[in-house]
Amino acid sequence: MLRKFFLFAFLFGFLLPSTAFCVSPPNGTLTKSSDGRTELRVYLEDGKLLYKVDFDGKPVITPSQLGLKFQGQADLKFQNHFFTAIKTDSVDQDWEYPWGRQRKYKDKFNRTIVTAETEDGKSLAVECRVYDDGVALRYLIDEKTVGGNEYVLEKDLTQFNFNGDPVGWFTDFGGFNSSQEKEYPKNNLSTIGQGAHVGCPVVVKIGEGGPYVALTEAELNHWGGLYFEGQDAPGIRDIFDSGVMKAGDKAREFYVPLRKAFRLELIAEDGGDGIGSDHADWVNMTLFKKDGTKVDLSTLKPMSNSQDWGALRINKSCDNNPLKIAGIEYKTGFGTHAVSKITFELNDEYSDIRGLAGVDDEKEGQGTVRFRIRTVPKPDNVRLQATLSPRHDDQGLTATKIGPGPWRLIIVAPKAINLVDQTILMNVSAPTDPSADWSWIQPGTASWDWWSDSNSNMRTEAIKPFIDYASEMGWQFHFLDDPWYAGKKYRMGDPRNNVLKGSDETDVEELVKYAKEKKIRLFLWLNWKDIDRQMEEAFALYEKWGIAGVKIDFMDRDDQEMVEWYDKTVRLAAKHKLMVDFHGSYKPTGYRRAWPNLITREGIYGNEQNKWTKLSAEHYCTLPYTRLMLGPGDFTPGAILNRHFPGDRGVPGYNTAQGMGTRCHEWAICLLYDSPILCLCDRPELYRTAQPAMEFFRNLPTVWDESRGVEGEVGEYFSLIRRKGDDWYYAAITDNTERELTLKLDFLGDGNYEATIYADCEATKTDARRYVIEKKTVTTADTLNVKMTAGGGQAIVFKKK
Repeated sequence: MLRKFFLFAFLFGFLLPSTAFCVSPPNGTLTKSSDGRTELRVYLEDGKLLYKVDFDGKPVITPSQLGLKFQGQADLKFQNHFFTAIKTDSVDQDWEYPWGRQRKYKDKFNRTIVTAETEDGKSLAVECRVYDDGVALRYLIDEKTVGGNEYVLEKDLTQFNFNGDPVGWFTDFGGFNSSQEKEYPKNNLSTIGQGAHVGCPVVVKIGEGGPYVALTEAELNHWGGLYFEGQDAPGIRDIFDSGVMKAGDKAREFYVPLRKAFRLELIAEDGGDGIGSDHADWVNMTLFKKDGTKVDLSTLKPMSNSQDWGALRINKSCDNNPLKIAGIEYKTGFGTHAVSKITFELNDEYSDIRGLAGVDDEKEGQGTVRFRIRTVPKPDNVRLQATLSPRHDDQGLTATKIGPGPWRLIIVAPKAINLVDQTILMNVSAPTDPSADWSWIQPGTASWDWWSDSNSNMRTEAIKPFIDYASEMGWQFHFLDDPWYAGKKYRMGDPRNNVLKGSDETDVEELVKYAKEKKIRLFLWLNWKDIDRQMEEAFALYEKWGIAGVKIDFMDRDDQEMVEWYDKTVRLAAKHKLMVDFHGSYKPTGYRRAWPNLITREGIYGNEQNKWTKLSAEHYCTLPYTRLMLGPGDFTPGAILNRHFPGDRGVPGYNTAQGMGTRCHEWAICLLYDSPILCLCDRPELYRTAQPAMEFFRNLPTVWDESRGVEGEVGEYFSLIRRKGDDWYYAAITDNTERELTLKLDFLGDGNYEATIYADCEATKTDARRYVIEKKTVTTADTLNVKMTAGGGQAIVFKKK
């Protein structure tokens, strides 16, 4: 009888929507998504608070630690195997957001809040929400947690553990201070070592057929930004170290055994001379199989590569010249930059490696590089540890008042394409104030003077043609960029700069007046240090001028002080009815839900990179599943001088801005990449030569009633449908593989639609600027074949008849 009473007491306490005290069993709490596919278990074991996540019965996150370490407190250790409180409930509600990829949201989740007591008499509560598209966890920090109303956080103990060594797409930003502008190469998770600075998101493929997992955060309002580091697995060895080599040194030879290498890493590091991005060459690289067979390493495709600048070149130097070290030319090898890492999967097939390394001659005696070769064994599991961007005043990671911490998100998707439809990030974010008037927020399309005019001509009369063309096309905005207020007099950030007036060349008030006559409003570019000194006065003045918004650049940080600076800036901008476009920024964290005037942001390896390097075809097809999955990205597409991947685009530079991929590829990304302000990059005189293709951009929506991924694979291809009113839009892009997709039109409404199809054609294969436009009448019963050449794309507009 007594046993039955205790069992009833436990079950009754657990199922109550809110319980002050409850006893949990040793195996903890189990929370499931409404569709039953995702399961989160939280439990105590050996003094640790642990969690695990399963999807369709398959482990996606294996047992991983939860917890925080506060200044002045002992190392975190929990008292026993029982939670001191458990609260559960469910939420099912709808809400709307008219400034993004979809208008209607379904916020449906099951929630458990657990509280555990520590050995030093404190307690820690964790709120756990399980959605159909993932898991959200956050720490609820109160007086019982820290013994007061404020705290300093020393360490985030949160871990994310995986079975085996799954592949993923992620990027190491090389430090906590960066513009977060890099590609997301495919790599094994075990390549994330101790001390890494891997940013959000980390996208992971679990097993051969999925599911896919994305790690990121939301509600980052008063903490430092989230990063990930790994742990150096046992058995990692450096088998070659060149020491510091200078330009002009003879190439250093190596011939070393591999000893059961699952993976091989070629690492080029800066030699410490203060010159960045030195040109490093690996040449005559030969692998030896165990039977004596020789394999030229340059014939194998790297599983991943990353570098601080530019792109990896095969059998060429960084600047596309012959590989040349100390006057000797080499036929085969890799031209890269320091810092860089090129990774190959060897699977223990090879016994030895032979080759040479040295600093390339093409920079005329400049540069110092240290070359290393590392072998990595196959790990049984991988652990990722949360790390936070530290405060700049040395007050730990976060120094703030008690309250909830940011959400740690584990987005779960059955297929890669389902990642792009996740809504968990916006659902957990703070809502918009329903009493606020946001009617002044106006999404739309903008012209831009920087990308094509190389910011060398900021004369007032030189800017007006951009405004004229925007007006002709029915666009809404023009971006007036650097250096409209500093001119050639001072550098950006100089304390003598004045953001309240234009430079000697740029009469900003004349341009405001001229634009108003053309029914165009301006966005003003600003260096963050310059606007920080005059923000109150400047924002009030911009409101008086009728400025639409500000584009603020070069913050390049996401520590707590900078995160709070974003908050201050967006709030003040809203007071003066200014939209905000952050450049040199960190990734989106859902803050735009509460403050929709944060209309778009950078934090993306975007089209501007094509001014000095070449974006890869894989990068374009990876962005939708990684950075752009988190929120709008100001990629600035619309290049009209189109070049094939990975062809020679000529001499890169500010005056040779060109786009990579076919013209239809470029048009497609204008539909595929979310940004409520679509900033089109090229110059009016070039756009005028591109009729009738430019008709695509007349009345092109930039916010949508609904959007859905159709099909795709990370880094390979991507396709999407969108609806605005009765009209539908479709776009697709592919990597360097020619591809044909089948599009069923069952998403259309009843009746007939006129489909305008912008497509690659046979001529596109030799000239990336060539395309065809076809019109046809279609219905929901029809099917279209979507053909794309290598590096190509297609865009279709379906207008209701």
